[in-house]
Amino acid sequence: MRHAADVIVLGLGPAGAAAAGAAARLGAKVIALDRKREAGVPVQCAELVPGPLEVDPAVVRQPVASMLTFVEDDAPDINVAFPGRMLDRAAFDASLVEAAKRAGAGVRLGCYVERIAASGEIRLADGTTLSAPVVVGADGPRSRAGKAIGSVNARVVETRQITMPLLQAHAATDIFLSAEIRGGYGWLFPKRDTANLGAGVAPAFRASLKPIVSRLHRKLVDEGRVGREILSATGGAIPVGGML
Repeated sequence: MRHAADVIVLGLGPAGAAAAGAAARLGAKVIALDRKREAGVPVQCAELVPGPLEVDPAVVRQPVASMLTFVEDDAPDINVAFPGRMLDRAAFDASLVEAAKRAGAGVRLGCYVERIAASGEIRLADGTTLSAPVVVGADGPRSRAGKAIGSVNARVVETRQITMPLLQAHAATDIFLSAEIRGGYGWLFPKRDTANLGAGVAPAFRASLKPIVSRLHRKLVDEGRVGREILSATGGAIPVGGML
């Protein structure tokens, strides 16, 4: 089957969902696709947004006021003016997708893009062909849309993150810098009664991620700050090369 639109959006994270909704509100016929079967699930994000970004209070888990930076085992450097909010990222993404639907965008979840031609024609795994004069590539750091036009993210960091119970109230983001975290850093971001603990490294050191995060976890358990139970785990590539 062939389907035509004014705008096709690939990826329904915050950027894609916002683009789909904006285009639909301006009267464009929009088809928006994501391979996830449920918007925002699984979460692949540390879930922190900076203070100036406006978000629905219903998706905010807790505010943060400052940032603590730990270099090896030294006492932390404290930045007292680092406001932000920790989100329920799955709920945040779902709310933006629902807003795009209400605006009139044709949202399709569970769609896998098999091929994108340089002309913008898109073939899905089920044999459907889509075409539009405008294609928005919001499909992540390994973007198929970007690859189709020769715009590829060559500089990324690889990440791993776990979520565990937070045993002590905390209103800061913690950043961990260490010689073992090569090409990146570690983080602890509080979400009221849970916290996200993770690290990112240069791709060549990807194999070190699980041991790094495990050591950070044990250290924080020993300090009585977090629980031993791992509630969930996620990870992926993050582009760090700036705009293409």
